[in-house]
Amino acid sequence: MLLCLPAAATAQVRQVLILKSFDRGTITLDSFTDNFRIALSEHSRDTVTFVDFVVNPAGFEESPDGAIVSYLQSAFAGRPRPDLVVTIGGPAAAFARTHRQSLFPESPLLYAAFDYRFLGDAELASNEAAVAVRNDMTGMLEDILRLFPRTSNVFMVMGSSELGRLWRAELTREFEPYAHRVRFIWSDQMPYAEILRQVRTLPADSAVFYISLGVDGQRAAHSEDRIFADLYAAARVPLFGTQEPQLGRGIVGGRLMRTTELATTAAEVAFRLANGTPADNIPRTVLRPGTPIFDARELKRWRVAEAALPANSELRFRELTLWDRFKWPIVAGASALGGQSVLITALLVSRRRRQRAEQSLRESEGRFRVLANSAPVMIRMSGVDTGCVDVNVPWLAFTGRTLEQELGNGWVDAIHPDDRQRTIDAYVDAFARRQTFRAEYRLRRSDGEYRWVLDSGELRVTPDGTFNGYIDSVIDITDLKAARATLSSLNRRLLQAQEQERTRLARELHDDVCQRMTLLAIDLDQLGKALPEDAGDARSRIKELNDAVAALGSDIQGISHRLHSSKLEFLGLAGALRAFCREVSAQRGVTIDYAHKDVPTPLPEDVALSLFRVAQEALGNALKHSGASHYFVRIRGSVDAVSLEVVDDGAGFDVAAAMEGEGLGLVSMRERLNLVGGELHIASKPGAGTTVRAFVPLRTTGMDVTGGSHPGRIG
Repeated sequence: MLLCLPAAATAQVRQVLILKSFDRGTITLDSFTDNFRIALSEHSRDTVTFVDFVVNPAGFEESPDGAIVSYLQSAFAGRPRPDLVVTIGGPAAAFARTHRQSLFPESPLLYAAFDYRFLGDAELASNEAAVAVRNDMTGMLEDILRLFPRTSNVFMVMGSSELGRLWRAELTREFEPYAHRVRFIWSDQMPYAEILRQVRTLPADSAVFYISLGVDGQRAAHSEDRIFADLYAAARVPLFGTQEPQLGRGIVGGRLMRTTELATTAAEVAFRLANGTPADNIPRTVLRPGTPIFDARELKRWRVAEAALPANSELRFRELTLWDRFKWPIVAGASALGGQSVLITALLVSRRRRQRAEQSLRESEGRFRVLANSAPVMIRMSGVDTGCVDVNVPWLAFTGRTLEQELGNGWVDAIHPDDRQRTIDAYVDAFARRQTFRAEYRLRRSDGEYRWVLDSGELRVTPDGTFNGYIDSVIDITDLKAARATLSSLNRRLLQAQEQERTRLARELHDDVCQRMTLLAIDLDQLGKALPEDAGDARSRIKELNDAVAALGSDIQGISHRLHSSKLEFLGLAGALRAFCREVSAQRGVTIDYAHKDVPTPLPEDVALSLFRVAQEALGNALKHSGASHYFVRIRGSVDAVSLEVVDDGAGFDVAAAMEGEGLGLVSMRERLNLVGGELHIASKPGAGTTVRAFVPLRTTGMDVTGGSHPGRIG
């Protein structure tokens, strides 16, 4: 925050030209503008006149900048220049930056309320200052996944204007580390009705993340008041935004930018700049979101406990309890009735309620006990201190132990010693974070044999949101793991046999067939030279046959390389993929953009080969079916993972139908990645292109667990 302004200011701000990015109807910028006007007027002794101009009016987004500049110049013709020019929002900042020399260059200029990405580290003039914001989009995504850890789809609401395109590109880059966990659905090309339809039909494991709409895919403008009302009415999943003024309109909350603080800071900078303070003495200000803010009503609606919120979070719109509303009338009435009557009445009512509650609890517990004991799975319940409070009959039958032995921390005694500590750690972590728990470990059966089990824990929460512990369902998966291991071993052997056969065929083609084709070409050439000079037709025919043989030899050599790429051994994965893309581009006459970054060398042989085969298969399918002429191949690595992406802008296809069909290409890619612990994600739909993503971790935990790292009591 800036220091307080001098008490006596010699100059005053009388006329301010405000260049706004959008018409009124943008909640955040409207709130900032109103607060900025008030704050700047309070600093000035004279009446301040504000002249507003929208550089990007709805319906005229594509208007030439020159026409807008000419209009501004003519509007001030014969009038004093403004004492101060203020831009509000990113598009206005970019506009003023481009046309600064034509827009009152002598007047001080403040770039305000824009994301720092619009100017970056650009140098400012001697009479210019900036008050920017640094929206924490990745932090907001982390808040979504923290409160709703099962989220696997995020619907990104943004418009089709230049601002929308800039945000789409920026957020695609920022959210790339989450692409293997979350599927992002972008609305920048959708009409408004389609956006609402998509929101209305999102699956339960989704969230809606509003960035900025402006204009939809049909270039139609919509006010944010209407947008938030429509989104809230349509959504059956949580709604999130990025700005404080959006709170109370249906968003859950999170790391929101505080507009009031931003407006106050901008007004102080504007006053100092307009009164002659050198720009060098006014540091460039970039505000970040403060402590997270949440709407208590939305938290209650989505059953999010306050304990799950980040530390120091602020709650707004908390509903008053009956006591808060009627405290004094109750006190006055109780005093009038007298202590004796109140005490007797309260005791009778309390006793009756307790009896009803106990009866209801007994009935509920009885029904649950019957259901739990008849269930075909083992069930374990824990209290708020992580200790076991109950198990069902199938659990006791499996372990051969008594209920008393299982209570508290006793149930962990039956876990295999090699699995015990990591299971305890994972359970305590999930417990502390109030997240679902999932783990595989070995549990001792009554006959002494250790069996692999899958333990899935869910939170037990009362209707008012109070956390009561966990309920875990446990099933024996020993036979399933054995079947998986057998199948995995068989798949690996089949793929190894396939690679060996590919290598054998490639060598046969290269060392035998290609050599024979070369000798045949030489013989044809010699035959042509041996013919007499007057045998012109025969020479031409032999020349044609020689060219055909050479082309056939080149094709056979290409097949040999595709069957087994020796370049993978000598150049590594990144180099082999570059050579492969160049070869395919030259053969098929298409454009393939290839890029790689931080690919570890050397990679494990099975990982490199799997990713290379996936790239071959994906690009081959695209060339065969998409009809596109432009393709993208990207590979990126880190210390613990490698990711591959093959993209085309062609016809697209129905992924679900293709996976169920008779083709082996997609199945082969998925099986190859499964064998190295990787994942395959395919995003496509008819007419919208295809994206194939492969992700292979280079480090594995050996355990499927959801949870963080917090201390606990268990163990």
